[in-house]
Amino acid sequence: MDISVLIQSFLAVFLAEFGDKTQLALVLLSCFHPRPFLVFAAASLAFIICCLIGALAGNLLASSVPAHLVHLASGLLFVFFAVQGFYHGRNMEQNEECDAPVFPFFTIVSAVFMAEMGDKSQLVTFGLAASYGFYTVLVGTSLALILNAGLAVLLGSYLQKLSLRTKIVVNYLSAFFFLGIGCFQIYKFYLGT
Repeated sequence: MDISVLIQSFLAVFLAEFGDKTQLALVLLSCFHPRPFLVFAAASLAFIICCLIGALAGNLLASSVPAHLVHLASGLLFVFFAVQGFYHGRNMEQNEECDAPVFPFFTIVSAVFMAEMGDKSQLVTFGLAASYGFYTVLVGTSLALILNAGLAVLLGSYLQKLSLRTKIVVNYLSAFFFLGIGCFQIYKFYLGT
């Protein structure tokens, strides 16, 4: 394993994805999920799958699955999260005992996977793997995305300890954030058709 390729792959993806929409979404998901580790595990699995696809078949996938369909599916999933967030925010205001929506493991994997398909990290993974080989690039890019997910979940776990009023505000902000991502992805779908 070439350490310089590993470091290059890690840094390229870590810096490209730091503060990205997926990392922010993970902060918000883990803020309200009773088991933040589940959010981390689901996101890590999705990231590894995306890196694997990028390293193995990025070019083939891009030619066989229209990107605009991926954008549509991703957009609809984020709009669904937004609607759930608005509903939950209203319930939190009316009933202080209301629990946040808990997304199952597969839903989180799907959301992260759809958000990352064709994203810059996957394209970087594909390009680096074409130049330097599969294994080292896969390890470097996967570690970068898993570290980003870990940082997001840690921040979300910290936000769980805030007051109810602050949680309501964060919930509404997250719903608007998810709605924005969803609308942007749907807009990208319309641009691609």
